[in-house]
Amino acid sequence: MNIRFYIQELFSIMRKSRSDFIFLLVIYFLSLVIFSAAIQSYSYISKLLDETFSASYMKVFFEDDSDERMVSLVRKCAEESPVVERVELITKEKARDEFKSRFPRYSALLELFPGSPFPQNLEIKFSSRALGVGYIDEFMGFLSNFPVVSNVQHNYTSAIQLYRIRKSLYGIWAILFLTFMVLYIPLNLSFMRSIFEREKKLFYLVEYFGSSRRKLEATFVLAMAIPLLLVSALTLVVFRNLGELLKIPIYPVVYLLLFFLFLQMIFSFDVLEK
Repeated sequence: MNIRFYIQELFSIMRKSRSDFIFLLVIYFLSLVIFSAAIQSYSYISKLLDETFSASYMKVFFEDDSDERMVSLVRKCAEESPVVERVELITKEKARDEFKSRFPRYSALLELFPGSPFPQNLEIKFSSRALGVGYIDEFMGFLSNFPVVSNVQHNYTSAIQLYRIRKSLYGIWAILFLTFMVLYIPLNLSFMRSIFEREKKLFYLVEYFGSSRRKLEATFVLAMAIPLLLVSALTLVVFRNLGELLKIPIYPVVYLLLFFLFLQMIFSFDVLEK
């Protein structure tokens, strides 16, 4: 049999099982969009978390007449913490320069003061291990108990919230995976077997005339893959544009599409063997 026969058979399979292919398109579309959206949401939240965390810090402000030995003790306590990444002592003069660089619009106000109106302070940067365990707020309360400390502030709140949101996505992934196992696989196999039943006689005829059914099987596998390939192409275009807009990588979606295509090949061969 020449290649023209198999091309005609490919279109014949899709024409005779038009309604089944439409349902497969819907199943593929919903599955890929839901999983791709979950992956991209995780990537976007991770990106926001990294940006927010890198810009966050804790400030420990000291009284103007603080004993330098007590200041050194507070600094040592901070440096010895296993989740503290960096500790820097900001003098009154450096705090003044820091204000100028961070708020240049209001730097002229500093001319009203003969010296620096800002107290010396410690700037503390935490490692990512401090997120999600409540350590930052506990450490804030601990440092506030030192008599030389006038105030302790931090802006890690947004990073902590983003960390919790990202962590909750694992639960969503578990639900999606269970839904996938319970609904996607049986529905997919059911429609594919229904399509194969309409073509089974042709397979018997090919074997009856002594020809190999390998090319016909390859035609069936290709026919089963076409709806998934169409939906994958559409999904890739949509989420690629979304990734460029949000500045997040697209490769997780590509891996997801390849995974679905791999499953589709396994399902196709499983249907043919039975």
